[in-house]
Amino acid sequence: MAGTYTKRGNKYRLQYMKDGQRYSMTADSSVKTDRDAEKALAQFITEVDKGLFFNTNYTFFEFAQIWIDQVQKPNSSPVTVDKYKSYLNNRIIPYLGNYKLNKINPSILTAYFNEAKTWKTMYKPPRKNIPVSKATVEKVYEIITAILEKAFEWELIASNPCKKVKLKLDNMESEINKNKEKGEKKETINSYTKDEYKQVLELIKKEDADKRTLIETALKTGFSKEELFGLRWKDFDKENATLSVRVVRLYTKKDGIIEKQPKAHSRIRTISIPNSLVETLKGFKNDSDKDEDYIFRNININSIGSWFADFQDRNKIRKIRFHDLRHTHATILLYAGVDIKTISKRLGHSNIGITMDTYTDVLHELDLSASQKLDEI
Repeated sequence: MAGTYTKRGNKYRLQYMKDGQRYSMTADSSVKTDRDAEKALAQFITEVDKGLFFNTNYTFFEFAQIWIDQVQKPNSSPVTVDKYKSYLNNRIIPYLGNYKLNKINPSILTAYFNEAKTWKTMYKPPRKNIPVSKATVEKVYEIITAILEKAFEWELIASNPCKKVKLKLDNMESEINKNKEKGEKKETINSYTKDEYKQVLELIKKEDADKRTLIETALKTGFSKEELFGLRWKDFDKENATLSVRVVRLYTKKDGIIEKQPKAHSRIRTISIPNSLVETLKGFKNDSDKDEDYIFRNININSIGSWFADFQDRNKIRKIRFHDLRHTHATILLYAGVDIKTISKRLGHSNIGITMDTYTDVLHELDLSASQKLDEI
């Protein structure tokens, strides 16, 4: 059989036999007449003879799910898998999901990435949405490339069309800068003042021991929520007055609470803690004699943020996020004159530049204060 076509309803079915193997496909909607079908069949035979046709009916959506289940889940952390799913569900599947794998070409992908340059963030009100960053589009490109590369390795497509698409994202940076010039600024650091810091430490004494100890530890260490909930009693050295971060605990939709290594090696660290926190932890430890126990095992990691917001409302304190306790720790130390390198190490930043960029406004204020002191000499 050199090749045949048959009409089924409004569509044409193409068939070709080569080396004892039958190849078949349904022509696309542009094939409407027998003459169109003859041309499509000739192209189909040419693709089969050149090894450019693959028998697959997978859509991008279907194969992306296979990629998640068979490639990523066995080899990546649940957090990473969740991030991939988020990108796929929000940024990729709505555009490419219905395309057959073997129909995706550089032209389709180029149009897709041109549209991606106009995307905005997807924050819920009242937070304002702004153009996505260059890194977001690059991450989407990375994911699509990886999925299509796996399809190529499994001989489902002839080549990876994403590798033929060159990202040109220079204009994105200028668009983001334009928005900044219009008054859209990066998120500012929110933290307690020195007086508010003292007030919270006093008010927290009225709460139960678990919450009281957690908030005090957050304020006096600068540990993130994931680091705090990963602390075990063996990480507390009362003789040397230190706390060590070895693992973190966090919540994922699929697996619930999981324990993992910190993403950056710099986040694995031991810091000195004040005597007041040593005494608090020593008193709190009377409830647990097991060094393997998590220090804050009885607190719900998912509800602590809403509890903290309610605590501030009840006590009529200026409201900040739970994560801002970490920023409060850093800013209090900066205003106290502690050097930026020490603070950077306490926070677990991989380099001092991250710390300086994060606390730019505070450092600028301290610089102004320093310059004014010259006139007081």
